[in-house]
Amino acid sequence: MCLQRIFSLSPAAAVLAALPLAPVVLASAAPAMAQQAYVLVFEGWQRTAYSNGIVAYECVSRGCPANARVSYRRQPHRPVLEMAQFEAHHQRLSREAPASSQGRVSEAKASGFAERAVEGVRVLTLRRDVTWTDGVQTAAIDALLIGPDASFSVVSDADDLADAQADFAQFLPPLIDLVLQTR
Repeated sequence: MCLQRIFSLSPAAAVLAALPLAPVVLASAAPAMAQQAYVLVFEGWQRTAYSNGIVAYECVSRGCPANARVSYRRQPHRPVLEMAQFEAHHQRLSREAPASSQGRVSEAKASGFAERAVEGVRVLTLRRDVTWTDGVQTAAIDALLIGPDASFSVVSDADDLADAQADFAQFLPPLIDLVLQTR
């Protein structure tokens, strides 16, 4: 496994550099008159990009945790967002989840709010537990990554909290790179 960063020197030229032992490809292609676009590709994960800006990954390799999914989306950049605002927003989303889920969620709880800095990026996280109307329970790590020039939300879901945490930890370093590279 390796981390490959493809970046554009011009619209026609690209350089490939490889660093060992990271299970991700970070690719960038600079369209002629647009900002650079980055694509993260993780070995063993199927990537789907949606028209609403969400990029989702589903684990497809053997040994995947049950229902392992990680997604991210660029958010409006709010570098002065306070933890209390982040917590209030997610508590409200949890309370509204049963009504806004079109009958799929019976209960959602947000807890374990925390903040740390990773390479100059603020990482605000929480634990989200969801009980679905069919009785299935899932856990997630939700995060907001706030960099100098860009912010991204991240959700790591699995049937088990430890699996959601492990997947989040695997995705976090390349996502920090993405936040730092996005203008």
